[in-house]
Amino acid sequence: MAADPVENRLQLGGTSIVRNAIKAGEFKFAAGAEFVEFPSTLPAFQEAYGFELESDQLLILSGGNTAATLRAAALNNSDVNGAMTYGTDGGLDALLTMLANSLKPIPATA
Repeated sequence: MAADPVENRLQLGGTSIVRNAIKAGEFKFAAGAEFVEFPSTLPAFQEAYGFELESDQLLILSGGNTAATLRAAALNNSDVNGAMTYGTDGGLDALLTMLANSLKPIPATA
């Protein structure tokens, strides 16, 4: 990985590495139900980046508690290796995780 955070985003955001992991079934994502179902969230990312997570690649948690999604990824619960989170979540510093930042604008919808 490059030392420059901007360069890291260019390498990680929507790259073929991420898409290949998703297509190969090697990626399992923990997220709140609302994030998975609301049109401007996961469905919008899937459309923008050209991927689709299968139902067996999702661990859907009620309530959308990002502490729970982070914990699932950190502990590899149910083979989870990715999680819905916010950049302001304090738990990110405690986890040695690689973050893929979105470089494509995802339009907000009401």
